[in-house]
Amino acid sequence: MPKSKPHTQEQVAAILEELKSQTDRGTAIIAAAVLDDVLSQLLTARLIKLTSDRHDSLFKRTLSSFFSKIEMCFALGVLSNEARLALHLIRDVRNEFAHRIEQIKFDHPAVATMIQTRVLSALKKPGRSNRDMFIDSFSAVAFTIYGSLVLADIRIKPLEETHSSQILEVLAAYSDVVKEAIREAQAKDQSFL
Repeated sequence: MPKSKPHTQEQVAAILEELKSQTDRGTAIIAAAVLDDVLSQLLTARLIKLTSDRHDSLFKRTLSSFFSKIEMCFALGVLSNEARLALHLIRDVRNEFAHRIEQIKFDHPAVATMIQTRVLSALKKPGRSNRDMFIDSFSAVAFTIYGSLVLADIRIKPLEETHSSQILEVLAAYSDVVKEAIREAQAKDQSFL
């Protein structure tokens, strides 16, 4: 999976215009795909610098799903609970559209119920359609994430940078003690693992 670059303001504006011109199914699927990509960028910006192979392995296995990216971003403290809930709403709406053969709209009972009951109250305005509230949810969470990417230094520092060499020496010594205990146990044909 190639690492994507943050979207420019022009690209974000183009994405919003595209969402407005798409079918309901296209809007739901594209919105989720864009946010999935942006969450990958956010995680990459948060984690220690990884080799390309390590990055690809992590994002193809552990962080391969939209769900796992949402929850990992929340667990790392780079998403608020409100953003997490909005992202899950977008993911669930996307799933409704993506996993149905028949053509449905944002007014389909299953989709409408999700939007009406789970969209942030600040985005509920009289006369707004379910489609408009979905796009508003996308916009709000996308701009929140883009703001985190642009305005904050959020990268986790490797252990070597955050702990003194003394602590690292203690950890290394402890590691040697544990290895020796394992060897002794194996030599006595006793396993404590």
